[in-house]
Amino acid sequence: MNTRYNPRSVLIAASIALALCASLSAQLSTEVTSWRTNLNGAKGSSINRTINAVVSGVSADVQSVQYNTTDVYVRCTTVPSHNVGPFPGNPNTPGNTNSIFRITRSPRKATRNTRTGLGPIGVFVNGVPAFNALDGRSYFNQGTWNQNAYVTEGRTFDAALGHPAPGRGGAGLYHYHNMPLAVLIQEAETWGKGHSPLIGFSFDGFPIYGPYGFVNTNGTGGVRRMRTSYRKRSITVRQKLPNGTPLPSNRYGPVVSTRYPLGYFVEDFEYVNTMGDLDQFNGRFTVTPEYPGGIYAYFVTVDASKTPEYPFIVGPQYYGVPINNRGVSIPGGVTTYVEQVQHTGAGCSGLFLDASGLPKVPNSSFAITLADGQANANALFIIGSGLLPTPTTLFGCPIYLNLASPFTTVGLVTLNSSGGYSLALPIPNNSALIGLSVDMQSAAAAGTGTTTSNALTLLLK
Repeated sequence: MNTRYNPRSVLIAASIALALCASLSAQLSTEVTSWRTNLNGAKGSSINRTINAVVSGVSADVQSVQYNTTDVYVRCTTVPSHNVGPFPGNPNTPGNTNSIFRITRSPRKATRNTRTGLGPIGVFVNGVPAFNALDGRSYFNQGTWNQNAYVTEGRTFDAALGHPAPGRGGAGLYHYHNMPLAVLIQEAETWGKGHSPLIGFSFDGFPIYGPYGFVNTNGTGGVRRMRTSYRKRSITVRQKLPNGTPLPSNRYGPVVSTRYPLGYFVEDFEYVNTMGDLDQFNGRFTVTPEYPGGIYAYFVTVDASKTPEYPFIVGPQYYGVPINNRGVSIPGGVTTYVEQVQHTGAGCSGLFLDASGLPKVPNSSFAITLADGQANANALFIIGSGLLPTPTTLFGCPIYLNLASPFTTVGLVTLNSSGGYSLALPIPNNSALIGLSVDMQSAAAAGTGTTTSNALTLLLK
């Protein structure tokens, strides 16, 4: 059978192929799209004047995300957009470390598990590294009884539960040893009202979530706080390791006392299989909102009062195979991912502000949507520039938009019977708009008061 060349058929096939490629690129995987890229020129900030003098000149959060078929490369300053400091007793100051972190796109379970070492063991979505539970010191420097950073260095943590490591010229590597409180706030943690947000990735490529996950690993049963399977040992003397191995007398630790309370050393904890929801690596295989087919995921662990609990982020060992993150350079042939819509923080309730479509130039059908409000309530849209590093309050609810900067109220609207609204914001064909960053938030009547939505940042491309 002879096939004749048909130009029209070729054009149709090419169009379908291009559309398919565009669709596939729009459905990039979670390890590419989850980062908190700097869309609005945010700088670091601190309530401490000395620290602020340094970090206010540093571009915050993630600067770029690039990827190929095997890895994601995250370039960042390691200075976050939330307030940092002060750090009582710690003379160092966070600074721009010009870091690049590499995350594998094909994480796999290890056949021989690797211990998490000192320094970065993963990175959160704002480009700040995760450290393990250790502070790098041990009793008499013997490496047997290793100090718990949350106990021994906790006084130096700021309100976000982070602090800088020693560094040259005051540019210390800011990091978290435990629950990154400010990241959870920025990523809209609801503290049990829903599944926790994805807040980072371990260096073995598996995701890190906040404290709450689905009750059942198949995604059913609602959500609950993920319980660690580690507990403090019932000991008064430190003469055996957690696995029961007796130590020679020259390796004994100090007796449990006011100076060395239980929990002072990580060896004061023991793993009890199935005691909690999580395994010895501080994770489990489970369905999550980002991985409906299931994934091994770590969870930051806290108690009922939101106090961090050992092992905090990742356990003493990685579940998967970690990849080297020292001296990472970005290879040729990578693709740059450009985030255009970023959700920032959470409001008082479930009031949710989102974008309908991408803010491309032009886009005549672009709109902002508001959902989960009170039926037929009045709502206000606020558009401006600049988000606050720490939200203030409006009618007792968090407000992220910097109301001191020029802003426009887009008008009072009435939500529909489902508590939603769609505000048309057509983007004209004007090249001068490309690269423009816009921040917005909404406030709406709720009962006898007012509630606020999450903030939203748009980058026009």
